[in-house]
Amino acid sequence: MDALRERIKRHEGLRLYPYKDSTGNWTIGYGHKMDTVSQHIHQHGLSEEEVNHLFDLDFKIAERVLSLLPDRVRRNCNEIRRGVLIEMIFQMGIYGVMKFKKMLAALEVPDFEVAADEMLLSRWYQQTPSRCRELSDIMRAG
Repeated sequence: MDALRERIKRHEGLRLYPYKDSTGNWTIGYGHKMDTVSQHIHQHGLSEEEVNHLFDLDFKIAERVLSLLPDRVRRNCNEIRRGVLIEMIFQMGIYGVMKFKKMLAALEVPDFEVAADEMLLSRWYQQTPSRCRELSDIMRAG
């Protein structure tokens, strides 16, 4: 899990001050979406310690939320492939991942080639192509 945590951090990038992500959401730290942005945080940002605390919380949530995916998907994926799903949940949330109906159907079979291809045939690929390509390669290779 340490390697997965570091890969997510690398893909998200560290930002100590709020910014709007590619979908217009206010975000801080390692991709932590903010529901409301206080004036203080806007002006002063967060410390790296605070950002790492937010990352740890977000990571734990993504790990737990993985359990909302179908049992067969989770059972068919080894730890490395489950890590890809956790990273997708971290980035897009469970509802975003649930929109990957063809990818999830392929994972239930399992057909990892089709699942990886479906990842590339998405709006997600248009938004973060290098990340999506890397994760689809990991899904393909396992």
